[in-house]
Amino acid sequence: MTPLSLHALMGLACALATEGEGIRSVELYQFVHGHSQTPAIYLEMAARWFPDLDVSDLAMESKTASEWNENRALKEMVVRVLLVSGTVSSKSSS
Repeated sequence: MTPLSLHALMGLACALATEGEGIRSVELYQFVHGHSQTPAIYLEMAARWFPDLDVSDLAMESKTASEWNENRALKEMVVRVLLVSGTVSSKSSS
């Protein structure tokens, strides 16, 4: 389930980039890029939407973070995206 969630977040990052939502799109891209379970193909597919982004400078959590912490962070990121989009309310996400 994690790779599928990461794929969805990367797709959203690309969509936001095309809509001029630079900060939000880069934040999602960085999150997905920094997750240890992100398949390389997801990064390759998204690279065309972020041509000016220097991935060597991405300031993300260390790849040595435990899987539990990454999964927790993934869940929090998904909830945050849903809250921003208005898909769920803050009361229903608790």
